Amino acid sequence: MLFNTGREVTLRAISEATQLPKEECKRQVMSLTVSRHRILLIDGGGKDVEDDTKLKVNDAFTSEKMKVSVSLIKKEDKPAETTALAEAPVERKHVIDAAIVRIMKSRNKLEHNSLLEEVFRQCTLFKPQPSQIKAQIEHLIDREFLKRDGEKRNIYIYLP
Repeated sequence: MLFNTGREVTLRAISEATQLPKEECKRQVMSLTVSRHRILLIDGGGKDVEDDTKLKVNDAFTSEKMKVSVSLIKKEDKPAETTALAEAPVERKHVIDAAIVRIMKSRNKLEHNSLLEEVFRQCTLFKPQPSQIKAQIEHLIDREFLKRDGEKRNIYIYLP
């Protein structure tokens, strides 16, 4: 809403208007300026955001999705505690990613249900959930390993 009143807004103005603590506001704004979803542009082209840094809306931003989800940047001040249980899903994501890419590399073009069946066949260490596979497919589309067919959205094409 602040960008409706002016083309450029400072981080200080955003923090005061939203009444968020400066560090939390900075974290939220930084999430909107990262390369994956560059919704806001930092004036001067730098990467760091300070109180008097001017931000403006990226008019050139486009996305194929109707709803864009922006991931928050993790806080760096607390060391992450890792356990064996927390690492298992991350490893599984990599296994699912590898299986999808391996299948798509050999087939080049495949329908969604066929891809699910192939992934189920190749993942012998564990049984992945269809929602996990779908999330990893979306992740691979975002990372530009795959793309959807222009005419049929349930067909995926491998991007070499």
